[in-house]
Amino acid sequence: MIEKIVSTGRPGAERGALDVAVRWQFPRGGWCPKGSALESTFSTVFTLAETPSSDPGQALESNVRDSDATVLFTISREPLPENEQAMEFARLHRKPFLHLPSRGVFDINLTVEKLQRFLEENAVRIFHVTGSSATREPDVWRWTFVLLETTLFWHLAHPNTLGGPKE
Repeated sequence: MIEKIVSTGRPGAERGALDVAVRWQFPRGGWCPKGSALESTFSTVFTLAETPSSDPGQALESNVRDSDATVLFTISREPLPENEQAMEFARLHRKPFLHLPSRGVFDINLTVEKLQRFLEENAVRIFHVTGSSATREPDVWRWTFVLLETTLFWHLAHPNTLGGPKE
C-alpha cells in the first residue's frame, strides 16, 4: 500500500504527482536540486528537501534510491531522452520501474489496472514519480494527475459510488 509519493517537483509529470498528493492531503516529499526549494513554496507545500548540489541528476537519483519503485509518465509512446537517466538510476539501484504513456491509450481503466498491478506486485510503499517536463509535453501534468487520482484516490473522489476502476 502506497504510503508516500515522491518527486523533484519539476513542472510536468512530477508536479502533477505532488499536486494530486496535496489535493488529497497524502504524504509527499522527495529531493529537489539545491536552490529549487528557495525559489518557490516547495519546501512547505511539497515537503521537498534540497540535495547538496544544484545538479538535477543528484535529486533524481536520490528519489530513485530512496523509493521502492519509479513510474515514468509521458505523452509519447517511447520514453524521452530526459527519462533515460531515471531508468538508468533504477537499474543501478535495482529498483523496478514502469513507463506509462498516454498516447495510444483508449481505455484509461486498463492503464489504471496496469499501474495498480505494478504497485501491488512490487509492494510499493514509497512511490517515485517522474516523466516528461511541461515544456516538452504540456499535457503530461494532466495525464499524471488524472491517472494517479483514478488509481490511488478513486474511492475518495467518488465516496457514494459502487464499483470503481478495479471492478
